[in-house]
Amino acid sequence: MRRTGLATLALTTTMLGACGPSLPDYPKTDKSVWLDQRWQPTERDWYHHADQGTMTFGLPYEWLTALEQPTLSLSAAGSFTDPAYLDQFGFIASPGPGNPSGLPVGFAHGAAIVDPTTGEAWINPQSKQPFTGVGLTCAACHTGRITYGKTELLIDGGGAMTDLGKFRTALGLAVAYTVYVPFRADRFAERVLGPNASPEATAALKQKLADLLTSGKAALALDDNVKSTSIEEGFGRLDALNRIGNQVFALDLAIDENYVGTSAPVHYPHIWDSSWFDWVQYNGSILQPMVRNAGEAMGVRALVNLTNQKLPLYASTVNVTNLVKMEQDLAGKQPDATTGFNGLHAPAWPADVFGPIDQALATKGAALYKEMCQGCHMPPVNSPEFWSSQFWSEPNAAGERYLKVTMVDTTYVGTDPSQAQGMEYRGLRLPAVLGIKSHSYGPALGEIVEKTVDHWYDSQTPPVSPRSAPKWMAIARTNCKCWRNTRLGRSTVFGPRRVSA
Repeated sequence: MRRTGLATLALTTTMLGACGPSLPDYPKTDKSVWLDQRWQPTERDWYHHADQGTMTFGLPYEWLTALEQPTLSLSAAGSFTDPAYLDQFGFIASPGPGNPSGLPVGFAHGAAIVDPTTGEAWINPQSKQPFTGVGLTCAACHTGRITYGKTELLIDGGGAMTDLGKFRTALGLAVAYTVYVPFRADRFAERVLGPNASPEATAALKQKLADLLTSGKAALALDDNVKSTSIEEGFGRLDALNRIGNQVFALDLAIDENYVGTSAPVHYPHIWDSSWFDWVQYNGSILQPMVRNAGEAMGVRALVNLTNQKLPLYASTVNVTNLVKMEQDLAGKQPDATTGFNGLHAPAWPADVFGPIDQALATKGAALYKEMCQGCHMPPVNSPEFWSSQFWSEPNAAGERYLKVTMVDTTYVGTDPSQAQGMEYRGLRLPAVLGIKSHSYGPALGEIVEKTVDHWYDSQTPPVSPRSAPKWMAIARTNCKCWRNTRLGRSTVFGPRRVSA
């Protein structure tokens, strides 16, 4: 017998719990201020919502915006995408004409969904129009926020304070409540399909949502299998590299044994100036910016065909064009002693909010930095010494030179080596058809991302030749198949530090 009303509510509460994850209640602020980092507002708005081709949540934009918050009640709950609700997970509200979707910083409303693993569009069963994608971008994890008094300071390229684990839990519960609670399912169907949808279209939509819940449960089962080797992540920290590996080598390939625990959560690094580092991934593992950026997109679920041999392998939804523009906006032109770094800039001290710098203390701090920190973190960026040739590579074929970021053995600094070592020690089972030479995680990831990007280049009309077009960031910056000495725990120290006046 079909359960309705309070009976269904009681059953679902027993099965799933009464509400979503516990979330902080942040104090209200009077104003928000984006710090001056030499980006125009239009550049900032574009970067915050540019589509990277990701389908992070496994559901279309039209579904995400139709879900209700995971609070069980007989009446309609608030919208899941209410900015005030998403703010509790650490996502930054993004009002304004440059963001018609109204989603937070780091959410992108993408193009019509065509799954490269099937070659089929994802169609609205009522309107017969394709659903559109939604996913996270670089900005979701690399936009910082500090609250000081009643002022919210927002920092492009800074480390985010999001909790993606809590967000995933809440989204899973929102989907589950929609599947199991009839009156919530009916409201969802009306929002997605319109008020006069046919019974057949409504049934098809509800079945698709139930299928999504089933796949979500399978992913949670994988998490449970590796729980003993996982470390809780939380606000402001994530094991991004192991999660990328889980997405690409376990979920995309459907090989459960490639799934590992999230054993090395770290804070989100700042990314200004990083385009000019010689090794552009923070554990010293990647030389090529496009490989890093496309790998990040694949890690937050850009769709890629790795399994269907009847369709082109390595076809993907990765939006290479937007990844190039993102990198160009971040990088700016070749820095030197005269111009300094001229892309996205590190924020200067906001004296109008924090008050002026105590110059006497700053002078003492500069002396301490030189004595105790500079050996690893390099001279201050605004010093002549920083721009001397000892810290920079020789110009390459494109006339570019890169900052030789100091690499420090983790046994020396005494930090956990898991992030530095995991990409080498993690083994993989890979199908021969992919043509991947290495079964070690780090080199295999480099290969699989390069093949995905190369497929994009080759499939354009006309094909793109990245090595003859410097704008594609491939000239003289190879995707090195070599590997840093992570057996000794060698890890990146997070680049140069600025001393602001």
